[in-house]
Amino acid sequence: MCYKATLFAEATSEKVGILCCVRVDKDTGIVYRPIRWTGNRWRKLLTSDSEIAKTPILIGAAGFSGMFLNVSILNEVGYPRQDYFIDYDDYEFCLRVRAHSLPIYYVPAAKIKHSVGQLSVATFWGKTFLSSNHPPYRYYYQARNRLYTHWYAHRNFAASMWALLSVLKLLARVAFFERKTIKKTYFILRGVVDGLHGKMGKQIETGNG
Repeated sequence: MCYKATLFAEATSEKVGILCCVRVDKDTGIVYRPIRWTGNRWRKLLTSDSEIAKTPILIGAAGFSGMFLNVSILNEVGYPRQDYFIDYDDYEFCLRVRAHSLPIYYVPAAKIKHSVGQLSVATFWGKTFLSSNHPPYRYYYQARNRLYTHWYAHRNFAASMWALLSVLKLLARVAFFERKTIKKTYFILRGVVDGLHGKMGKQIETGNG
């Protein structure tokens, strides 16, 4: 189905930065909702918006999985950052694409099956939460790279405060809904410290989980 993304790119006269396929979790069938950038935070679009859309819609960012990239823009925006190692490098890249006024489109007709961790659904106080259940090392990079992006790479104080709040929410989700809580909490807090100090690169081995 992803060939439909290329058909859209060929049909439009607009210089497109990125096309994003709909990502569907291959184990649960849950659809990862597209997001937009408000200027100081990421916000998920309503599920109904993505389900109803029959034509590509503008979004804020796309994950590298299922991304169709116009390679000609690399001379303008640069390449993805290797010092992130894993996690949030795609969002940081998309912020640079947006800074060059290049559109990012979500193409509802193009779908891929993809897994981000081991998704599980939990209910707490009447609200439904998705938990990714990543190995502990992934949470280090998620916390570090998120904070570094908005504190250093793109220097947005409001976004930095949002990033810090999102890390606190991640701590709560790990504490309530996941296993290996102590180790994951340690890695998240270590990621916060390293992110605020600009300590990048591969710091924790992928087998550390």
